[in-house]
Amino acid sequence: MTPPPALAAALADRYVLEKEIGRGGMALVYLATRGSTGEQVALKVLQRRACQDRRRRPLQARDPRR
Repeated sequence: MTPPPALAAALADRYVLEKEIGRGGMALVYLATRGSTGEQVALKVLQRRACQDRRRRPLQARDPRR
């Protein structure tokens, strides 16, 4: 499935979204290319309803690279 244009535009300075490769209860996963390195990555994007649930907000603040 093709990523929504608004999402692709919001991430365009860092990633090029290729296609959806998975989905779950809280997020969609896209195959993307990191603009700075050309590396292919899996990019997880929380679905809107997950972002609106106050109980789940602490999960959004975590960056796995830190």
